[in-house]
Amino acid sequence: MSFGALEVLRSLHARFEPGQITYIEGASGAGKTSFLRAVAGLERESTGTILLDESRWQSGSEWVPPWKRSIGFVAQDLALWPHLSVEEHLAWALSRSAGWRGAQRRARVLELLQQLGLEPLAARRPAELSGGEQQRVAIARAMARTPKVLLLDEPTAHLDADLERHVSEIILSLTHRSGVVTIWIQHEREGRGQERGARTLQMRRGQLEADTPRS
Repeated sequence: MSFGALEVLRSLHARFEPGQITYIEGASGAGKTSFLRAVAGLERESTGTILLDESRWQSGSEWVPPWKRSIGFVAQDLALWPHLSVEEHLAWALSRSAGWRGAQRRARVLELLQQLGLEPLAARRPAELSGGEQQRVAIARAMARTPKVLLLDEPTAHLDADLERHVSEIILSLTHRSGVVTIWIQHEREGRGQERGARTLQMRRGQLEADTPRS
């Protein structure tokens, strides 16, 4: 991937497994966020192939737009809407899919509120939530339509140690329970990736280095 004469991503080869968290570490400017945006379809690569099972999301002239990819994305800024309550955020995410209507949508919203401990906060708006609560809302919204791939851009970067641990445990539990492919961007030496079955990839100058899953 290039922006003008600047080559951001190059020679990337990686396979990601369902139900497993893959941490991608690297310094600022290494290409981590650009990689996530390419997988999500927010940036279109000039070369290369992106596959999900047998579906081609990117290959030569083929390109599937973001709204047709089974993706959940938690950006660094969370992108919560100030005028919507927690419950309304989740209902809105489901309203974009024809598969979630009426009672089915309501049941899914309640399930997400329970899974992430958000039931007491359902009527609150983002300004009334703590940082950790906002993170949980963003994760719940990303998982609402049961995506096949969950992309996380430094989802705990601005949390204190206790909240960071709590949110990390929620993400780990959701990954194992749902079987989603989880790709988690983090800075170098953040100390995550110790979970059984997790793995860590190093990104340097737009390239991913070889990795070994945790046993």
